[in-house]
Amino acid sequence: MENHTYALVGNWRIQDGTKGFSVYSYDMETSHMECIHTILEHVSVGMQYLDEERGIVYVVDERGDSREQTGGGGYVLAIRIDRENGHAELINEASSLLPKPSYVWMDKSRKYLLVVHHLNDYYINKIVRKEDGGYGSEVQYDDGGIVVFRLEEDGSIGEICDVLIVKGERENPDHAVPHQHCILADSTGEIYAVCDKGLDKVFTFRLDRDKGKLCPLSRYPVKDGSAPRYCAFHPGKPFLFVDFEQLPEVHSFQVDMASGELKLVGKAPLILEETVLPDGIVLYAADIIVHPKGTYLYVSIRNADMISVYDIKEDGSLRLKQNISAGGIDPRGLCITPDERYLLVTHVRTADIGSFRIMEDGMLTLTEEGAQAIRPGNIRIMEG
Repeated sequence: MENHTYALVGNWRIQDGTKGFSVYSYDMETSHMECIHTILEHVSVGMQYLDEERGIVYVVDERGDSREQTGGGGYVLAIRIDRENGHAELINEASSLLPKPSYVWMDKSRKYLLVVHHLNDYYINKIVRKEDGGYGSEVQYDDGGIVVFRLEEDGSIGEICDVLIVKGERENPDHAVPHQHCILADSTGEIYAVCDKGLDKVFTFRLDRDKGKLCPLSRYPVKDGSAPRYCAFHPGKPFLFVDFEQLPEVHSFQVDMASGELKLVGKAPLILEETVLPDGIVLYAADIIVHPKGTYLYVSIRNADMISVYDIKEDGSLRLKQNISAGGIDPRGLCITPDERYLLVTHVRTADIGSFRIMEDGMLTLTEEGAQAIRPGNIRIMEG
């Protein structure tokens, strides 16, 4: 039986228009890719998680309104990939309960699926009766929440077994609404990290696998207004790296594996001093990914349309050594191929996928390969 390799592309947009989940054939030798087909064109794929063993991809439909009503939140979906021909088929879906599910992660036990939500900034005013009999006004915002689903033996999405509610800080208008943008586990699968743009905090958790319950560990406050977006764990050491939407830096943390506490060990800029940028540009970091060898780190920068390359030092601190054009507009998602030869980047606004050769020193060189896409926001590689 011939082995096939596929590029799995989640197309993302908040506005109306074609989106969906696309499967491409992928040549590991040349990095050439061609689209096989697209399904679920109504789904805005905010993020995906690939269960390689089952051949199942879990994706979030990042929408604020359910399909039945205004409000009601988004969805999480399970999609099976046929290894023979790359055809994708929806297994099932479930409401995530809250608006704009933004990230999905499967626990190492393969029994649970965790989803976080970006939410909206909307609010409502409620007229309330006071204790003295008078009337007043109460402002209410969306609840933030990490939702835990059980996974059935066949990989389909089961019932919700836990929801960890995260409230905004009502006394601080800048932190009124949580905006949890990512959730992922370290290489041991024991420590989870969540970046919350709305509260300017990085949270850590454990998952009680016997009960299917989340156990909060720590919360690390970053600079007000910095909006921590995505994070990535080191593959072999207790380090966590965080980028930001409103702060042109990448921060390195040492993780206490017993308590989950974070200790800042370094800050690195997004841009080298010699890199020339247009006047007045604000740097918005997007994805962040660590090389499987643990020696290099890559960050996409959306409005500068660049990728930054870092050396990871022994103590977890970073050294920025390259800024390279992303090869398209609005680079969002990054992926390193299983053979560690190429870095793939999705360009949302130019609707294409770029391919970079990873050199021996970790630096990048743009190749001539790539592909057109609908509106690509994230990408993963599945080997046959």
